[in-house]
Amino acid sequence: MIIPTNPTYLTKEDAKARRIILYGVNDHIVPHIIDLDTMKKVWDVILNMYKNAPTNKKLIIMEKLRNTRMNDGEDIVSYLTRLRLIIYELVVVGNKLDDCKLI
Repeated sequence: MIIPTNPTYLTKEDAKARRIILYGVNDHIVPHIIDLDTMKKVWDVILNMYKNAPTNKKLIIMEKLRNTRMNDGEDIVSYLTRLRLIIYELVVVGNKLDDCKLI
């Protein structure tokens, strides 16, 4: 993946935040945010993508959460990080989970 770090329009902090976001988002989101010049714009685009998600997207993410298992040789930190990212996806699409459902 090519990560733009053109200093003419990105501050050092913006460039670092852009790299973190680009490495942290799914590949299908990257084309939507690659040319944006501020992190606020990137966040708004990602938020709108998930905020306007249909109920089907919520169900898919819930199923993804239910089927997530710890991989052989995976440490607990990376497993819990994967779970946390799925939970954040659910929150972004408007599906708040109570503690009972999370457990």
